[in-house]
Amino acid sequence: MTRAVGLFALLTVVMTWPQARVLGTAATPHQDVYFNMWRLEWFAHAIVAQPSGLFDANIFHPEPDTLALSDAMIVEGAAAAPLIWTGLPPVLVHNLLLLGAIALSGVAMFALARYLTESRAAAIVSGIIFAFAPYRFEHIMHMELEWTMWMPLGFLMLHRLYDTGRMKYGAAVGGCLGLQMLSSIYYGVFLAVSIALAALLLMVRDRAVPLRVLLAPLSVGAAIAMVVSAIYARPYMRVHARAGDRPASEVTQFSAVPASYLAATPNNWLYAENPSAVCSQALSRCCSRPSDCCSCRNR
Repeated sequence: MTRAVGLFALLTVVMTWPQARVLGTAATPHQDVYFNMWRLEWFAHAIVAQPSGLFDANIFHPEPDTLALSDAMIVEGAAAAPLIWTGLPPVLVHNLLLLGAIALSGVAMFALARYLTESRAAAIVSGIIFAFAPYRFEHIMHMELEWTMWMPLGFLMLHRLYDTGRMKYGAAVGGCLGLQMLSSIYYGVFLAVSIALAALLLMVRDRAVPLRVLLAPLSVGAAIAMVVSAIYARPYMRVHARAGDRPASEVTQFSAVPASYLAATPNNWLYAENPSAVCSQALSRCCSRPSDCCSCRNR
């Protein structure tokens, strides 16, 4: 596993180059990167200064629960807080958490595939596909969408539960669900649905222990996930009661269509219609010195 961590760390550096070269001084030029750094900084401040007011962030005063206007990134905040307290620059903390999440997502998928196939080669291929799919680079500015390591780990724990019937794996399934919800609400919902479906299918086709042995661990896992989700949902429910739903027109505008699943990122050197023009436009928007810009990774 140590070698897998090293491999995916190296691949992450290569696939996001030249980000590693400017790790402490530059990030993807996008407004959401500043939003990411603010959320991390706010968590580090509030958890010490006013933990009970964590969601009453310092924006849109006097509106309450303003951290719940978007994904609060609780796990990312908890991981970043010790680094921020030591005085590391916000951009460095941001980049470490972003690239670390990509690498760890690959390692987690490696672990799942290795367990299922007993093939190191298959596990490496699976990890590469999961960690470096084009979707990740399209959303490189959205930190919460890079924190996907809990998904394969959740399925790994589910398979181990069905193979052993041990309580600790049931609790681990619930823990992974809770951690994914606290890392990214979107993916937490996706994982809850897919884990529930997989649990039913595996119960019929792929278990090594009697059904009665699985009931208690599955119940414990479900209870953990539901308690975490219920507590986390409270500020979001308060915000929803005041702000309502997102307009249907926005949902339609930003929803995927079949062609979306075949689209490449705009700066892809192979598939972009005019990658040189794309790079030039990106550089002119965000950089006074092209050598300092990370928006066009493959120029």
